[in-house]
Amino acid sequence: AATRSKRGRPPGLPPSQPGRLQRQRGAELRAKAAELKGMAESLLEKAGKLRAIKRRQDEGRVQQSDIEWVSQVYKDYSGDVDKLAKVCGVQRELLEKHPPKDAADFSRKILAGTYSSGASEAEKASVRHRLKEALQDKKSKLRRTTTKEMQGVASDAEVNMVAVLYTNAGGDLERIAEIIGIGAEVLQRNPPVDARDFGRKLLAGQYTEESSEAAKKNLRDQIANQLRRQVSMLRRTATREYSGEARSEDVEALAQVYLQHCGDLERLPPLWGGRGSFLP
Repeated sequence: AATRSKRGRPPGLPPSQPGRLQRQRGAELRAKAAELKGMAESLLEKAGKLRAIKRRQDEGRVQQSDIEWVSQVYKDYSGDVDKLAKVCGVQRELLEKHPPKDAADFSRKILAGTYSSGASEAEKASVRHRLKEALQDKKSKLRRTTTKEMQGVASDAEVNMVAVLYTNAGGDLERIAEIIGIGAEVLQRNPPVDARDFGRKLLAGQYTEESSEAAKKNLRDQIANQLRRQVSMLRRTATREYSGEARSEDVEALAQVYLQHCGDLERLPPLWGGRGSFLP
């Protein structure tokens, strides 16, 4: 009989399959545990850094919007050291010693006090105060400029045409919000009294979710596209060869324009490039 090991397995034979799988599984679990430990240490390190950043920001009483505006100041002055030092009230020498890589880096450093190193707490507080004043003044000027520009663009004709969007949607704020691409809550916070009030408020920028120029330009472009589609549809309706039957969408479009202008037949032909009057 063949000599057997203490466990009853003949010498020279490979380990049993279950035993090998068990050892392999154990190695995998140990590797996974080491990986999770490394991830946990990394997360703890990042959490510590985030707490430190938040603490510095809390001391300066800054918000995320302020951080974004500081970045915008850097962009406005194209990273010019002299102008940034003057506007933000920081030390020019420190700006040169620790030059920011970009707008975001400048924002982080100035709010962390990097450009006020060695200054007293009172001086640092003064820098933060001057910076916040500069930001508030810039925001206020931009809001006034944007409102004036948008109000200057809106003529009575444009208000009337935008009002059609409100009328077509039956005053349903959710439908209107979907058409012009904004959140319904924006309209609900300052609901329009009627169609013309909606047109005035929309063109004045009161229903813009963001205050940036890009956001308001995007809204104006959406309105312009809606108006162009309406005018195009009316022109196609007016110039289409008559087949003996009127399409339902054409009747609806013409009826809407008729109602918009309170049945004034003298004002209808110019809307699609016609002349004269419908009156006999």
